[in-house]
Amino acid sequence: DALEAAYGSTNSEMQGLNCGTPSTAAYPLLASRVDDFVVVGDAWAHDGMRWLHKHGLSTSATGAASAAGLLAATHAGRLDLDATSVVLLLVTEAVTDEALFEKRVMMRRVVHTHPPRSTLAPRR
Repeated sequence: DALEAAYGSTNSEMQGLNCGTPSTAAYPLLASRVDDFVVVGDAWAHDGMRWLHKHGLSTSATGAASAAGLLAATHAGRLDLDATSVVLLLVTEAVTDEALFEKRVMMRRVVHTHPPRSTLAPRR
């Protein structure tokens, strides 16, 4: 499987993950052990931040990326989880920008009026 760079805007609040090219060292290992990959935008990251905060974890958009992926994949019907399922989420950092955290997590926002955008890429 060849790696491909992402083209277009990579402007995101998930600055720690904001890159256009996958890691050539990590990708082969991940690709051989992961069933799906998910690409999420900032709106999903904000949802992940709020969801984690509700469960006692305060983090940045980057830190909430795994929760964002879980929420997006669940919303898309791509996961078959039940009461016995175990999900491991890696939260990679604490809040890095207090003002942004307050804006994204502590304030109410408009609920999605259309299906949120997410791209689920099947394993190659």
